[in-house]
Amino acid sequence: LEKATANFKAPGFELKMPSWTMLATEQADGNWVVKSEAFPNLSFKIPNPDGGFEESIKYENYKFDGIFNPKLMAWMTGKASHDSVSAVLGGKASGTAKFGAGQFDMSGTDAGNGAVSGKVRQTMKDMVESMQVPSSGKDGAPAGKSDLTIKMSELSGDTDIDSAKNKAILDLWAAFLANPTKEALVKNQADIKAKLTAAMPLWNNVKGSALVKDISVVTPMGSFGVKTFGETIGLSGMVEHGSFQFGMNFTDLTLPAGLVPAANAPLVPTSMDLDIKITADGLDRMAKTMIDEADFSTEKVLPESATMELMGMAMTANPKITIAPSHIVAPSMNLTIAGEVATNGLNPVGKITIDAIGLDKTIAALKEAGKNDPEAQKMVAGLSVARGMAKPGPNGASSFVVEINGRTVSVNG
Repeated sequence: LEKATANFKAPGFELKMPSWTMLATEQADGNWVVKSEAFPNLSFKIPNPDGGFEESIKYENYKFDGIFNPKLMAWMTGKASHDSVSAVLGGKASGTAKFGAGQFDMSGTDAGNGAVSGKVRQTMKDMVESMQVPSSGKDGAPAGKSDLTIKMSELSGDTDIDSAKNKAILDLWAAFLANPTKEALVKNQADIKAKLTAAMPLWNNVKGSALVKDISVVTPMGSFGVKTFGETIGLSGMVEHGSFQFGMNFTDLTLPAGLVPAANAPLVPTSMDLDIKITADGLDRMAKTMIDEADFSTEKVLPESATMELMGMAMTANPKITIAPSHIVAPSMNLTIAGEVATNGLNPVGKITIDAIGLDKTIAALKEAGKNDPEAQKMVAGLSVARGMAKPGPNGASSFVVEINGRTVSVNG
């Protein structure tokens, strides 16, 4: 790993990792059984003007057992476990962190044409992190360090990989490592471009999700908490119909008493889920153009004509943003948001629907809490205008249909 990062590191960046020892035994079918009884200690240092970040990581009782396919350059099965992971933090924020028991499982299948599909599942238990972080005074000047403690009961993650060109990607990575200078890239760019082409479309789709449970953060301002926090990211390869998906959710958010003014409290979300997907056509043609036209001997790599061609492809790629039914839940109001907008360059067209349950309740709560608060009174005025534009929606909601047509935006007509 040290050698792999040596050609790309910034000044002052430091990564140390001893050799990782494994026992590999070839099987009759050409696959290899691979075992390991320890994971090497890892440390890294990332500099910046504010003091940077340092961390050293140590695994206790790590074990791994898997089956590796050399033709696909991929794991057919893999299972790892450890009793605990400990870390020492340095630099701008100093402290310690520790995870309890963890497990890692993966599986792979031959997807044809040199590609592999697979699944990865990882879980870790009982994380505790104690840090001292820089704090600022009222004038913004440094004011020493403050204690910060973060706890989580469980962290889990899942990854699904569809038809990744694993071997071709590793061949490409090896080519970049073997040609670390611009002169070497220029000399061997025909070979590197051929390897880039062989690696396309990289994969059909990769989707990963993570979920953290029972988060608590103790700070000098008080305690913050979240019952669950999750994220989902999906990314297509350079395929004909490309996509990027992002999702985020949390439940049961708690904040320190007095942190939010009473007038604003009814609007602070306690739970939320959001799911956005962006799609576009022709990523395969864009990738081919970039590879064909790239010239590592020039300063910009891509000529102006290729840049203009790519811009034209982007303008005609039918880009679209889709919001799957998403929710924001606050003490006095529940919002549901869904819709779709085709960007079409400078002339977006689409419709977004917002259903608000509890709008009247929210206005009443703000009036009561903000009798002497000018900001709360402004919010009451704004929400009252919105209520006047609403139409009856499902389950007694106030419904708003936002229609976008170029530079014209209308709400309920």
